[in-house]
Amino acid sequence: MKKSDLVYMPSTYEIDLLKEMDSTINCKLLPVIIYSKNKLKSFDGKRKNLLFVGSFDHSPNVDGLIWFINNILPKVLSSNPDLILNIIGSNTPGKINELRNKNINVLGYVKNNILENYYKKSKICIAPLRYGAGVKGKIIEAMYNQIPVITTTIGAEGLPGIEKCIMIEDKPNEFARKLINVYNNEKVLKKLTEKGYNYIMNNFTIDKAKSIISEDFLQDKPISVESKNAC
Repeated sequence: MKKSDLVYMPSTYEIDLLKEMDSTINCKLLPVIIYSKNKLKSFDGKRKNLLFVGSFDHSPNVDGLIWFINNILPKVLSSNPDLILNIIGSNTPGKINELRNKNINVLGYVKNNILENYYKKSKICIAPLRYGAGVKGKIIEAMYNQIPVITTTIGAEGLPGIEKCIMIEDKPNEFARKLINVYNNEKVLKKLTEKGYNYIMNNFTIDKAKSIISEDFLQDKPISVESKNAC
């Protein structure tokens, strides 16, 4: 990194860490998740239920989901007793499968077309992460698939301005309160969907990546007189 004129990083979280290690390293944000342009769809008022998506090989997903089910979901169900939490993710451990009941539907691994259908028909996507670093792909994917998201500070990590597009809460009672308050508020959910989608279109497309790289490699004056290296 010290030999390079520029270091591209996937999130502001990694940039801050690197700057703490060596403030002389030149860093810049470059999206590593790229989506094609898509059309914003109208928010379907028939949507219902909650959705969790994440591979269970990743321990923060197991921890966060159990935390949500034990500390938040009961409060949400007290106001919405018919609500269902649909859980999608490969390699589901036994302790998650054992939680199945009339309000918890564990689907395990599903094909992309089925996953896309759940994004379309679910009302809110939850990402209750309590640890883990960097940009969370599940947050980006959910916003691209035009579903409102509620997560924690950890889930929103490394994404500048994301607090305007999703709901963020770390305390169980407040997490539950926010979910209850917006679950039947179609106007708010529609606005969150639009903001999330626009965030992806502004930051995670091939055009955005090209524009960033063009600024550095196609400018009149090179980054360095001797070289144009980047890692």
